[in-house]
Amino acid sequence: MPEATAIVDMEQVKVALGVTDDSSDLVIERVIDGVTRAIEDHLGRPVVARTVTAEKHDGDGTDTLLLAPPLISITTLINDTITVVAADYVFYAKTGKVKLKSTVFTEGPQKVSVTYRHGWETTAVPHAIRLACINWCIHQWTLVQKDRIGVASKTAGDETITYIAGIPTDVREMLAPYRVMGYAA
Repeated sequence: MPEATAIVDMEQVKVALGVTDDSSDLVIERVIDGVTRAIEDHLGRPVVARTVTAEKHDGDGTDTLLLAPPLISITTLINDTITVVAADYVFYAKTGKVKLKSTVFTEGPQKVSVTYRHGWETTAVPHAIRLACINWCIHQWTLVQKDRIGVASKTAGDETITYIAGIPTDVREMLAPYRVMGYAA
């Protein structure tokens, strides 16, 4: 089984590849997990929902904290040892912004601790991200099958090898609307 945070499941990829037996499941699983991690790295955010526990942030003396979007929920928010109740802040799911209503985050390193859930629940992952993941898995699978991992083309005469650089163009275009710029945990 691919990791619990995999964007697509084994059956979706096997159908797309036209694979009907189980002999390649381990390789397909590794491809799915690798592509999922690469997509999340590219997007700068998690895709499949997960819970982050007691993540520390520096307080900057403002009323705003940025978390990795999309936010699903905040379980605990602590500002310099004081628990902030839900009525005292608002969060914006799409942007990951948390805004205190009547105070500021105490200035200083690691003064803020937050436990929250973010990403998309499995059934809510945008179709374009799922499709991008499947397309990239197909691309990687093709390379594995041709024993050409990382190689785009080979020429026998005078031996020319062209290497693949990064994300396939169609995948990059499908992911572009979901990329977060400037967030750092």
